[in-house]
Amino acid sequence: MLKMGIRGSMKAMLLVLMVFLNLVCYAQVPKTDSNEKSKEQQSVSDTSLAEASAGNLSKLSNTNDTTISSMLMNLEEMVSILNKNIAILKKGFDTTSVSEGLPEIEEGLKGMGTNLFKMQSAANIRNLNSFEVVLDQVLSKLKKYQVTLTGYSETLVKISKDQSVLKSSASFSKMPADSILRLTYQEKLMPVTQKWKICDSMLTDAIKVIGLLQSRTSSSYLNCSEQLEQVYALKKNIQLGYLKSDDPDLLLGGKIGNRLTFKESITLGTTRNIAISIFYLMHNTGSILLTLFLCAAFFLLVMVSVKRLRKSPSTDWADPLHFLKDRIWLPTLLLLFTLFPFILKNPPAGLVQFSWLFMMITATLIRWKDWPNNFRKKWYGIIALFLLFSIDSFLASSSYIEKILVAVLNVFAIGLGWFMYREVLKDKTRFHKLMDESLILFIIFNVVSLLLNLSGRLQLARILSNSGVLSITLLLALQIIREIFMEFLYLQIEAYKDSRFSGFMEFNHMKQKLRKTLGITTLLMWLLALAWTMNFSDFIFEEVAGFLQKERELGKFVFTLGSILIFVGIIWISMLLGRIASFVFDNQDANFEGIRNSKSGSLKLFTKLTIYTLGTLLAFAAAGIPIDKLAIIFGALGVGIGFGLQNIVLNLVSGIILAIEKPMEIGDVIELGTKTGTVKEIGFRSSQIATFEGSVVIVPNGDFISQHLINWTHSNNNSRRVDVIVGVKYGSNLEQVKKIIGDIISGNPDVSKFPAPNILVHEFANSAVNIRVLFWTPDYDKWVGLKSKIYQDIYEAFATNNIEIPFQQTDLHIRSIDADVFDVMKGKKEQ
Repeated sequence: MLKMGIRGSMKAMLLVLMVFLNLVCYAQVPKTDSNEKSKEQQSVSDTSLAEASAGNLSKLSNTNDTTISSMLMNLEEMVSILNKNIAILKKGFDTTSVSEGLPEIEEGLKGMGTNLFKMQSAANIRNLNSFEVVLDQVLSKLKKYQVTLTGYSETLVKISKDQSVLKSSASFSKMPADSILRLTYQEKLMPVTQKWKICDSMLTDAIKVIGLLQSRTSSSYLNCSEQLEQVYALKKNIQLGYLKSDDPDLLLGGKIGNRLTFKESITLGTTRNIAISIFYLMHNTGSILLTLFLCAAFFLLVMVSVKRLRKSPSTDWADPLHFLKDRIWLPTLLLLFTLFPFILKNPPAGLVQFSWLFMMITATLIRWKDWPNNFRKKWYGIIALFLLFSIDSFLASSSYIEKILVAVLNVFAIGLGWFMYREVLKDKTRFHKLMDESLILFIIFNVVSLLLNLSGRLQLARILSNSGVLSITLLLALQIIREIFMEFLYLQIEAYKDSRFSGFMEFNHMKQKLRKTLGITTLLMWLLALAWTMNFSDFIFEEVAGFLQKERELGKFVFTLGSILIFVGIIWISMLLGRIASFVFDNQDANFEGIRNSKSGSLKLFTKLTIYTLGTLLAFAAAGIPIDKLAIIFGALGVGIGFGLQNIVLNLVSGIILAIEKPMEIGDVIELGTKTGTVKEIGFRSSQIATFEGSVVIVPNGDFISQHLINWTHSNNNSRRVDVIVGVKYGSNLEQVKKIIGDIISGNPDVSKFPAPNILVHEFANSAVNIRVLFWTPDYDKWVGLKSKIYQDIYEAFATNNIEIPFQQTDLHIRSIDADVFDVMKGKKEQ
């Protein structure tokens, strides 16, 4: 009984406990009680703080719900956030490249700082250029380090905010009122607290590591920036002091103390430049691979085109080629070594000299067969001077032996240049066009260098010596590259002339258009390279940039010359794209067969209009001119037009259309109404036509737009069709006549082979059978004389072959006549 009573009592107690727990749970439901409201407000404020402090806690349940289940759900959310942050911290941050690269950079900056301090009194501008290259590369690498570490630091800041919000959360401090529920909640809370401590410890360690690396990186960055500014200052001082005597006068036999020996200077300078060049190449693989890819593409395109042409039935395709006929690898290497320094960003001087040394060797191999034997022997001297002056430019410090050596080389270069110049004058056709001018420039550079050296200005003397020999080799290489580019275009057009793209490209016409552009480009590249060799490129770029970026005022309008250049450049590109659009849609002359059914006129007009409109809007935006100002301009124009400026505006707009569409150019032979002549001038409002009678007709531009304009020399590349009509008597052998005329036409060199001449039986006239001869001449100015020559040749050939050109005759039929008159006409009776 006692046991049963105890069991009954235990069951009763359990039942009471279950009821109590249900009541407690029910009591946790939100009521209007003031104590519960205050708890709710504190919980809401905690959650709001968590959500505002860290976005990662936004998934926590709304703490308006204060039941035990809600608190447990919040703990689960906290565990999820801690697990994610611990996983990030356990994975760590990849700082291997930074931690391994920083010691090398710090050591290198320390060594460069020492070298720069030593170079204060005897700085070589080429060596300073090498220092500048290395410091630029180091600065770029440190910037990447800073970006990487900043990203890691931002991640740590987010985790730190999560930790702070979690620590201040009510989930750590608030406990259920019931003791049993409190025990249950504490059991759940203990692992969360442990995870928070683990995460906090890992976070502290990570912050120390990243913070230390950031501190070292920032320190190295500041040190590198200071050294770079020091290099800039040294270079500027040297450039400004070029004309000052930097060494004792050579004529007085002065010696330079506290300097390296000549051998030590060569060794140190060469070693330094090789190391810097290797460093640069390792950190600029992208630009190097791009250059190699472009040269490889050029080589493959030439090879494929040549292979395609060799399979064609034509045998004269190789006649216009000179450099791409064979040994295609040589022009490819010339492109690589010449353009390599232009593509790279601020390459070291040693790498540029090394690249241009191979450029000179490659250009020599390409032109070797074209030069006479005496010139070849002298060219060996140019190669020797290139090598010696290149080495001299990278000496670590100046020496007395160097001054003597440079002076001797200058004297040798002056004599060599003079003899080479005389050799070129014997037969200029065997050299490129500017060979004699480049030799004169070479002599002048060395004469000035010798005078500067004798007066103690060694820095400027050796720079001019190196620039003089580079001027010859660079101009030679760039001239060859210009011809190589033209031959490359010719190969592509000739190999794919059956395709739609190449079929409408006429090489000779395109060559004339491009030759001037390529010549200007060659000259600019040569001047740019020459400025680099003389170490004036940075100074020139800074001055030009400052001049273009300086703000100028015109009334209330503020502008820069750079913005104007951008505006003009975009407009020019738009016009170029418009010409390309015309080139694509108008792929043949309208006089030839095959395009009369073309329906691309509307599409061409729409395309060009779109290009010009977008180009104009983009030009205004790029130049900093607000687009809304255009509405004011157009409004003012509308008012002006309404007040009687219609004709002026019409002619001005017509002038713009003439400039864009170019239906005529200066020198074209045109017909406008009853006026025929040569275009003398195209102005904004009117243009001038010089007639063949000697007068000048001034025509408003609007007339060229509103009337039918016939241009004889523009659309078909100065060609004209000639029409000749010849009559032969009835009964003549027409096949013989056509053969004689055909032989005369085909034998005249001024008659175009394409389109082929056409000989037709034109009509049966009253006195003769008329033969019509149609042929083309490529030179419009010769068509009148050519027509006369053809007539004369036909007349003489017909006389030789007894072919009669009849007089005009009429058959008279008399229906009735008096007999006496008839006898008189027959001579039987006298009048």
